[in-house]
Order: sequence, then C-alpha cells, then structure tokens
Amino acid sequence: MSTLSEIEGAADALRSPRQADLLRHPAERLEKPQIANSRLPLVPPIWRPTTQAEMGNAVEA
Repeated sequence: MSTLSEIEGAADALRSPRQADLLRHPAERLEKPQIANSRLPLVPPIWRPTTQAEMGNAVEA
C-alpha cells in the first residue's frame, strides 16, 4: 500500500474496533511534541556575529 486511498480502503475493510486501533496510533503520534535529535545548549545573545570557534566552544560546554 502506497497511496492514501489504498490505506483508507484497507482500513474500511476492518471491523470497527480494529479501525479504532489502527487510527489511534497516528493520532497519538501527532499529539506528541516532536523531540529534536540533538539538544544544543542555550547561549546568551552577544549582539554580534558568532564565530565558528565560539559555536564549537558552546557545543563542547
């Protein structure tokens, strides 16, 4: 199955309790906040362009 209509057709073929199970998982995923793969430290603003060395130091900290 690769199209939405194929997926909807397969879902329609299921009995009602199974349809609810099938639809609950994507709904729960959409409600969860997306978590970034990596977290960078918060660096206070310095009001001038940041150098590559300063960014490297902030990541290491």
